[in-house]
Amino acid sequence: MRFLYDFRCDDGHISEEFVAEDVRTSPCEVCGNPATRVICAPRTRLNHISGDFPKATEHWVKKRNKHMALEQKATANHGPDAAWDMNRR
Repeated sequence: MRFLYDFRCDDGHISEEFVAEDVRTSPCEVCGNPATRVICAPRTRLNHISGDFPKATEHWVKKRNKHMALEQKATANHGPDAAWDMNRR
């Protein structure tokens, strides 16, 4: 199985590669020098609906309420198809 890892050479070039888990070095894509695998922050996505992350949840609620208000306004002014048309933009 291959994983996405970051590699950095002695000149400071950083690149990403899909490699096997046991691969520790790879040629630099820029200069060709040996690049070693570096530890980097994991890519995560917060589950904003769960409530485990209060700031993310507050942001989601605020954004959703704003969207709902726009849909309600469009529906009130132009009928039920207006909200559907607004989502297509």
